[in-house]
Amino acid sequence: MKVLTKSDYLIALECPRFLWNKKHHPEKIRKPTIAEEFRFKDGEKTGIEAQKLFSNGIDLSQYSYTENIKKTKEALK
Repeated sequence: MKVLTKSDYLIALECPRFLWNKKHHPEKIRKPTIAEEFRFKDGEKTGIEAQKLFSNGIDLSQYSYTENIKKTKEALK
């Protein structure tokens, strides 16, 4: 099953063709530039800092997308 993530949804709002290629023809998508790679790494650093700020949070990143949904619902209870 192909899932539509929040990131996919936001991509589709900006460029529906890009999302189509991402899902059906990923080989057509160019590699990220150095600047884009830097932004991705910067985003990862932001996530790490957020985990420090909210140290009592629950890290669900090790789960698959569908398992993550289940674990999130359990954690919210």
